[in-house]
Amino acid sequence: MAAGILLSGCLGPVRREKPRVVSSEPVPSGTMPSADGGVLPPGEAVEPGFPPGVEPASGTVRGHLVGVWVPGPNTDPLASAQFLQSRPQLRLTVVFPDHFFGEEERSRQAKTLFQTLVSSKQIEALLTLPHRPVLPLIMDTQNAKLSAPPVAVLPTPFAWPTDAVEQMGLARESFRRRWRQPPEGLALPWGVALGPEFPLLDQVKIAWALLPSSGPVATWVDGFAMPVVSPAELPASAGARSDWFEKNARLVLESSGTVGPIQSASLEDFASLELLAGSTGTVGWALLSERVIQGPLSDEKRGKPAPVDFNPWIGQPEENRAWDLLGMVRRAIDEHQNSGQADLRSLDLAKRAIHAAENGSYFDSFGSEKDGARNDDVTREFTASLAQVYPLLGQPVPSDLRPGSSGSSMAEADESEGRFEREGAVLRWHDAVHDDRGPGDYFYPTGSQYPTGSWDLLTFSVTPGESEVAFSFELADLSNPGRAPAGFSLPLADVYIDINGSIGAGAQDLLAGRPGLVEAADAWEYALTVDGWTGRWVQARARLDSRDITALAVRKDNATTFSVRVPRRLLRGDPADWGYAVVVMGRSPSGSIPLPVAVEPGPDRFGGAVANRAAPPYLDMLVPPGLTQRRVLGVYKSGQDVTIPFVHAE
Repeated sequence: MAAGILLSGCLGPVRREKPRVVSSEPVPSGTMPSADGGVLPPGEAVEPGFPPGVEPASGTVRGHLVGVWVPGPNTDPLASAQFLQSRPQLRLTVVFPDHFFGEEERSRQAKTLFQTLVSSKQIEALLTLPHRPVLPLIMDTQNAKLSAPPVAVLPTPFAWPTDAVEQMGLARESFRRRWRQPPEGLALPWGVALGPEFPLLDQVKIAWALLPSSGPVATWVDGFAMPVVSPAELPASAGARSDWFEKNARLVLESSGTVGPIQSASLEDFASLELLAGSTGTVGWALLSERVIQGPLSDEKRGKPAPVDFNPWIGQPEENRAWDLLGMVRRAIDEHQNSGQADLRSLDLAKRAIHAAENGSYFDSFGSEKDGARNDDVTREFTASLAQVYPLLGQPVPSDLRPGSSGSSMAEADESEGRFEREGAVLRWHDAVHDDRGPGDYFYPTGSQYPTGSWDLLTFSVTPGESEVAFSFELADLSNPGRAPAGFSLPLADVYIDINGSIGAGAQDLLAGRPGLVEAADAWEYALTVDGWTGRWVQARARLDSRDITALAVRKDNATTFSVRVPRRLLRGDPADWGYAVVVMGRSPSGSIPLPVAVEPGPDRFGGAVANRAAPPYLDMLVPPGLTQRRVLGVYKSGQDVTIPFVHAE
């Protein structure tokens, strides 16, 4: 069993442990808080350091443990960093999941603390590729011929190994900026290891690769151009962990050997393992990169690679159609690059767009037996991402990528519902990422001055204070090609506020130039509209044409966040009780009005609208549970007015 899953080829994503249950009850006596937000049961509480009488600082270390931490979905970054800081002898290799670090204050503190732990070599971070490409297929879809079971039908060949190198190179540079040192190992996307991709890893100075855990014993995989290892899986329960230790670790440690690598989603599991190991004498921890240098020992498990199953990503009609469209757009970029007319910034943005479209999650969704509406959403996002390339190249979008065309039917915008959190008095809503495409099929204006994410709302926060209330907006990018005084010039954001929830008590129509309305139950009393020049606070009066407007200062708080502070004298009520409708639009170069959406994009308009329909100018918005942005905005295609939804503090 130890190598069975590993050698089957396609392993799928790194398996996540079942999250611990977060308790709202007082912590019972004999327990301790855990790094992932749960509570360790009695008998599993772990105190810092080694067991009594075992001091790593004195005496000779007899054996070593090698741990690989893959944080689970409910892991608290700051609590985890503090947990490690309190146990300096606990050294681990870490596979940080995407979006592990947010922009809230606790997360920023965690990031700073983890940077310290990396620089002190208490932990090492593995390189991950944010777009999760299936590397052998990006290199050449003909590699799918090696699939087991076989792939029935292959698409037109797609072979761009340079894209694989560029994605790894960009990820490596991002890693260096975050951790202030280069990566040594790579967590292979999707757990796929074929062979041809490893010389490319060497080009970007990656020395070894990690496959997901596949059983109770670590396995060294032979036959590749660099070391490849699959960790043992550490049992989560105390009893099973003790049994595992007796069977797989005790004798090795007593003979001064090394146990691991061992993978777990819980830091507490590693601390508990340390207590078990302390019974064998003084033990230490080693990083996986340090262990890889030694190579496999004679008594360690070895395995030979088996063919990978590529069927999840290629072979079905929808998947193959997606590869064909991807190839069409990639060739257009290449031809433009070789034309001698390429603008380097536009070319760089086009390549980043194609890298995003090479995400293995798209192809995993195409042809799968999943929710039809969800697959439609994925299709829209995939084709819109590809369509985005052509305005950057100064070319018209091909009909195959137009909404509703037969060629565009095959999409991963994360249109999953956002989430709300309360941090002290701060109210914060998180929005889905990569969804600044309106109903899913808008694409950016032409020109290189519009970076990806310019209208992608990530968070909206309300921070009440004694004398003012701060409204903050975090976007994926805040560029300033228009040289606005606040330091950003592309987004125009509106917030509508319902303070009482009374039907009809307020305005239902939106601000000037904004099509649509709000439900009578959400009629708003206040509105805030913000761009890089000014903020305007609008108070609706009894008459719909009677509104008070107050100018407010706009402040850019950091590279991706701006805020407006509204004096309390202009407000009434408790912000925690209000309803909020939040939309992001493009700001017109001619003033604080929305940039329109047309069928064809231009330097002063978005593209992707359905012909003969007035497309709403909303690129991104907050939606409450049960709704999606695609469905809210997509009604315009059937001639209906858009109804802007409200969100509330939970």
